[in-house]
Formats: sequence, structure tokens, C-alpha cells
Amino acid sequence: MKLCTSLHEYRLVLMDDGFLKVAFPAASICLPHLRKLVIREVGAGPNVLAKFIRPLVLPALQDFDLDILERNSPADIATLADLAPIVEGWSTSSDPALCSTLGYCGRHLEEIAGHLPFLTSIEAYLGVLPASGIRMMTQEQYLPKLVSLSVEVACADMEAFIDMLKTRWARSVVRQQQQPGASAYMIRSGTIDILGADGEALSSFSRKIREVLEEMQVSGVQIGLSSFM
Repeated sequence: MKLCTSLHEYRLVLMDDGFLKVAFPAASICLPHLRKLVIREVGAGPNVLAKFIRPLVLPALQDFDLDILERNSPADIATLADLAPIVEGWSTSSDPALCSTLGYCGRHLEEIAGHLPFLTSIEAYLGVLPASGIRMMTQEQYLPKLVSLSVEVACADMEAFIDMLKTRWARSVVRQQQQPGASAYMIRSGTIDILGADGEALSSFSRKIREVLEEMQVSGVQIGLSSFM
């Protein structure tokens, strides 16, 4: 990477068998033209990810995609907090604003995302967003930049999920009114897989989302609903 200073896009897989044998550099590695960085974590130790990206100086970065597998222990989840100051440093030098996507397979999504406040998009697989995670998403400082969300939600929790969307939409509208021209992050797109919903429930939830958007006079939002019985 030190030698490839003209890179515009870089994709890699982090694995224990190779990267744990590498002495991570203390000096900075500047890639002045890199616009997209895609990292997939496969079996790497919990500290490897932060160690790998810490030396990187990426002033032109526009897209950061992170794909990780399930983390079960609180200690392994907590190490993700080391990423925040690094990626937020990239964000301050990026123009346009950095788009950052998390692809995650497993449980504990709400705790993991809580350590990654820079995320603008989440794509979760094989793990239901529980009611506790929905409640966390109503908090103002939790995932403040999120604009896209694809998750699985239990049918019994969909009313709370729609209320959460309404809360975040209302907050974004107020912020934009108070600070014209400022970035007003709002969940504008996503796919929600509803576990246990029949066709009638699916239609009811779709109608409620439309009614909320009309009531708040919010446009340009595309939330797709599907169901798993």
C-alpha cells in the first residue's frame, strides 16, 4: 500500500493467518487519491481491524464499506470503538461527506452499531433487530448520520419501529429548519424484512409509513417492506 499511492479503490479481506504475522507500521501511509475502501473481516482477531486502518491517511475517501461476521463477547464488540476516531478523522477531510456502510451477519447489532457513530448505512443479515435496538435508535446521539437501513424486525415490534422512524424523521426536519443548509441526516431508504407478518399486516404497516410521511410532509423516502412467515 505504501507503494500504490495512485490507488482509487482498494478491496481486501482481513484474516488471522496472514495479518497476525505482520508488524503493523507506526508511520502514516497516505493514499491521496483513494476514494473507496472495502474491508471484509473473516476470522481476524478483534484488534486486527483497527490496527490495520490506524496508519491510513485517506484525504479523498468517499466510501468506506465494512463487512464483519458475528461478534459474541462484550470484549470483542468493545474493540470496534477504536474505529470511530480513525474513520471520523477521514470524514473531516472528505468532500463530499464520507459514506460508510456496515454489512453485519449475526446478533448484537445494536451494541455493535453503537460503537460506530459514523455509519451512514447498515445492511444486517440473519439477525433480528430487537425491541431494545429499536429503542436505542430513537436516541439522538445513536447513529446520528444514518440514512439507509436494511434489517429484520419482528412483526410484534413493527409499531415501535415505525414510531422510531417518525422520531428520527421529525428530528431531521427540525434540525433542517433550525439550521438551513446544514446536513440533515434522515433515514431515506432501506428494506425491512418483517418476521411473522401476513399480507394484511404488511399492507397495514406500509400504509402507516405513508401516512407518517404525508403528515410530516417528508418526500424522497423509499422504505421497502417484505415478510417472512
